Amino acid sequence: WSDVILPGRAAFVVLQEQPTNTDVGTYQLYEKGEPACRTDQHYYNEKQQFAESRGYPWFLSNRRPEKLRDALKELEERENPLTSFACALPLSTCAGASLSSWGIFEGDDWDFELALYLPLALSHKPSFELLQSSPVMSVRWRSKKCCQMLLSSGVLVTLILSGPQIDRVLIDRTLVGRLPAETISDAVIADRFLLFSLMEKSQVCQVYLNRKSQSSADQVRHLEKLTASEIKVSVVDLPGGGRRIDRYLGLNQTQDVGLCWWPLCNEEVRPWSPLPSAFNRANLVLLGCSDVPGIKVLSSIRTDWNPIDCRFSLTQPYQILTVELHHETKHSMSELNEETQAQAVRTCVYESSRGRLQHLSSSSLSITSKPVSCSHDPYERWVVLGLQDCSVVLFDPKTGQSQWASCSVMPVMLAWHPSGALLMVGGGQGEVQFFDMGLSQLPLRLVSEEPVPGSVGPSLQLTQHIKTSEGLEAIQWAHCSTTQGNDGSEDDLLFLRFHGGPLAVLRLRLGVINGPKLGPYDLIQQRLRCEEVDAALGILGNMDWALMGAECYRSLISITDHLLRKPLDQQREGQLESALGIFYAPSKALSNTVILEYRDPMSRYARRFFHHLLRNQRFEKAFLLAVDIGARDLFMDLHYMAADKGELVLAAVAKKKANEIEEEKSVSQDTLDWVEASFLDAGKRDMSRCSNTGALLREINLADQNSQVSEERKLKVIHFGLV
Repeated sequence: WSDVILPGRAAFVVLQEQPTNTDVGTYQLYEKGEPACRTDQHYYNEKQQFAESRGYPWFLSNRRPEKLRDALKELEERENPLTSFACALPLSTCAGASLSSWGIFEGDDWDFELALYLPLALSHKPSFELLQSSPVMSVRWRSKKCCQMLLSSGVLVTLILSGPQIDRVLIDRTLVGRLPAETISDAVIADRFLLFSLMEKSQVCQVYLNRKSQSSADQVRHLEKLTASEIKVSVVDLPGGGRRIDRYLGLNQTQDVGLCWWPLCNEEVRPWSPLPSAFNRANLVLLGCSDVPGIKVLSSIRTDWNPIDCRFSLTQPYQILTVELHHETKHSMSELNEETQAQAVRTCVYESSRGRLQHLSSSSLSITSKPVSCSHDPYERWVVLGLQDCSVVLFDPKTGQSQWASCSVMPVMLAWHPSGALLMVGGGQGEVQFFDMGLSQLPLRLVSEEPVPGSVGPSLQLTQHIKTSEGLEAIQWAHCSTTQGNDGSEDDLLFLRFHGGPLAVLRLRLGVINGPKLGPYDLIQQRLRCEEVDAALGILGNMDWALMGAECYRSLISITDHLLRKPLDQQREGQLESALGIFYAPSKALSNTVILEYRDPMSRYARRFFHHLLRNQRFEKAFLLAVDIGARDLFMDLHYMAADKGELVLAAVAKKKANEIEEEKSVSQDTLDWVEASFLDAGKRDMSRCSNTGALLREINLADQNSQVSEERKLKVIHFGLV
């Protein structure tokens, strides 16, 4: 096979009889006291040694002071079990290929490793009651080893990870019963406070935490529960009256301004109800977040279209990025066919200036189906939409360009890798699928003892390996922009939530060769090793020269060198043209700084391509390339090669073109010499005039002419003439 495939090893750290012991890609957690060797599990000892040698626990520890087993049991009985599922995803070229085919060897860190921490079931009938009644409202990664979850009941759960296992679990119920309302539609976890959107009272509640910031790895490890004296609650009313609708929250990077938004509501005028005011018609509210005097409303507006996603910009903390769906009143019959109707979406940028919201720009896109999910890439260049017809759209608001790709599942969840190289797509039934930033699929499979026919597919079915009655609810990369110190930043984590549990963390361990992140350049190298040049070109085409010019240049010359080493055919010729065209004919104009920096080295690669065409007797294409380069020596090389091969007409045309370039160069040189001589003559005449007349000295008196002024208060101006 020639495709890039993501194989994996799955480890289920559960006490239930889920995976079979003959499956090398999965394992489970056992209780102490069980027989060391079971008659129904022939590979028990071998699998235990295999798992423990790779850092996965086989038995769950209950040592003090963490008492992890008791904490997980409490989380199971009162919150929800927290089982564990781990699998390694080394990139490979085929289903049966060894890890060494990509330079990946057993025992080193050069692998793609997936570690899923799911609710740990300490009995054969796990309880999911609390997560079903109190779902997870917000998840925040304080670091790559510390995750905090806020449930709708006010319970704050902190998970501290250590490699492929959970090190500590802290359950904090201080806020239970202290919130103004029981029904919470959304929440946000910040450094010093918590935000809650209250559905019943149409309010936003801020819970200020009066304690020291615990952002470092050492402080996070020693997190303690809150106390009643450390919290201060403030509430603010929202526009819109008392309508019970889901309101969503957001917070900027500086954590001083918040955002609350909700979809547009149907505003039918009734005789017994007055027209709502502009404040009550608003659906986008800007909030000021501070400890004194507390949360307050800064500004509010009503969007023209129906918002489906609103968030603060990661690069501009006071700009708001929205994705809005065309809002119009539909009849009941048209609503039945809404999925098949063409839709229109618009991306908008709002700015908070002096506490007021202002609309800056917008860009529209026509789509074939209703969007069900939305996300922005980490550099905020692209907006990706998941549609009901099982397709994803990559849209550039600045240029208006879009790319489309089909999914094997309905993309109800989207998550970009922090480097922007990978896009994770989640389905509602527990399916996950990978795309690169060029929207080319990355197939997934689990590592097995022998290649299993049909084991490689476009998506990974998690429900085949864990028992859950509900589907996938949310996916989120564990990215912390304020990470400090060495806290395991070499691992990339993806958090997955299932409806009613369990919880999971997808761990991509990349090692020291790739660096701490899987970037676009690394993914291009893997694509080239598998001869997937078109996919590599797709990644390069979506890279931004202004943001990552050096990485773009390295990627471009890697693709060009790879193709120049291969025998030239029609396909590789087109790929070489596409690679060089990314710099010489980009879809988005390059800045002058980028052009001046990479113009000379790219010109040398263009000349290499020209001589590569000559060696393979592609004279017509070589002639067109020489015209674009405009170098006389290239036409002379083409002239001699064409004459040697009997292409006399082409040889004559090339010789004529070379002579024309030589004549143009001579005329240009003559013109330059004349201009230089004229300039020198004018300078000599001015110097002669200056020497004959002498320098003109003027004294400008800064005070009154009749008054006596010292020599220091006079300004002397000397004219020397033009030199």
